Amino acid sequence: MGSQKTTSFLSDGLELQGNLSLEGGIRIDAKIDGNIESKSTIYVGQSALIQGNITTEHLVSAGSIQGEVVATGAVRIKTPGVLRGTVKASALVIDKEVYFDGACQLSHPKAIVLPPAQEQKKPRKPILERD
Repeated sequence: MGSQKTTSFLSDGLELQGNLSLEGGIRIDAKIDGNIESKSTIYVGQSALIQGNITTEHLVSAGSIQGEVVATGAVRIKTPGVLRGTVKASALVIDKEVYFDGACQLSHPKAIVLPPAQEQKKPRKPILERD
């Protein structure tokens, strides 16, 4: 799965608020409150809690996701995974004893319309110390 290697890792105990965008694959075991975009594969570990939308090539999840998942390839939800939301993908695999509460739309990979990429905000200039 995925055309690029897994190049990033967010470990258990990390909490991130904000959007995440990357070229390569990622393994997530953290708590994320925000949207995630990857042009490769996203692996979501059992300890992960994601509240936000995910746009990717492939998704493999054993964690908890609440939001919309859009994948040009396959989505696999592994035990003990939880997914509350919608899935738009070319293939969906749900293992036994997975909790899925939502809707699913399966399409040919070329028919899947990805949401527009979010514009990256530029960092603010630092405030110089005042006398």
